[in-house]
Amino acid sequence: MLSWLQLGFNCGLSYDVLRRNTDSKVHKQGGLVMGNPSWLTPYDANGKEYDGEIPGTGLISLRHREANVKDASRRTSITTLGYLQFTPIEGLILRTQGGVEGYYTLHPVRYLPSYVENLKNGTARESLAAGASIVLTNTLEYSLTLAEDHHFTPLLGQEYVYDFSTGFDAATIGFTDSRLMKLEQGRADMRSISSSKGEHYYNSLFGRLEYAYSNRYFADVSLRMDESSKFGPRNRRALFWSAGAMWRAKEEAWLRSVAWFDELTLKASVGTSGNSAIGEYAWQGVVEGSDTYKGGGLAMGWRTLAIATSRGSGS
Repeated sequence: MLSWLQLGFNCGLSYDVLRRNTDSKVHKQGGLVMGNPSWLTPYDANGKEYDGEIPGTGLISLRHREANVKDASRRTSITTLGYLQFTPIEGLILRTQGGVEGYYTLHPVRYLPSYVENLKNGTARESLAAGASIVLTNTLEYSLTLAEDHHFTPLLGQEYVYDFSTGFDAATIGFTDSRLMKLEQGRADMRSISSSKGEHYYNSLFGRLEYAYSNRYFADVSLRMDESSKFGPRNRRALFWSAGAMWRAKEEAWLRSVAWFDELTLKASVGTSGNSAIGEYAWQGVVEGSDTYKGGGLAMGWRTLAIATSRGSGS
């Protein structure tokens, strides 16, 4: 195997089936169930579970719901990660890393026409959601030691992230036969169809310089420029920075002989960070049918926060 070349690849697949109770916590099948008298049970005098409404409670028996309400989503996911690393000379590392996370979720829902809460009026709904996140990162790092005790590690990098999602939802009612419950077999005048699609990207350039002296004093500074398509064209980029220092006091000659503690470290840092937790198209103004205007406009941009921390630890 080549000593100057490393590569790796991981892939994971998963398949999940999720069933859930769609009743809210304030529904009679949810939190309000505690308001029923404790002596009322889902079983009749012969010990058989009711098939339908439990007398005196307004609740539907679990047996009946299980048989007449079909609500389970199926999700298939894939996660891949690969990297390629070169070390052309000692101390210099070039690394390219990429990954993909994708999912596909199908969620069919059926309330059969035999369900007591909507007899002869079954409902059907189907939704699909799919999406993926693609990440590509490239870094160049060099480790340098001068005069034995001075260690420098500069790093330059670039990262690109692309996310997209798509989906649809369709529903209808009016089913009278549980054997005929395809969407097109419901009432044509009571159908609803909707779809969605979204995408956004992040593009970043960053650099960092780390310094260490004699395994006692450490310092680092970093600079990063992020670009996000979630903001208007004039405000997509922002610059962030950070600086930090650490002192390993226990490594000092005048503390090494102290036997009642093994470690004493002091740290401090200061820097800025950005927040882009908004909708993908929030910067684009839209008008709804209710005459409501939404959107932050072209001026919408990164929200920057300055942070300073300091702490000490010992043992």
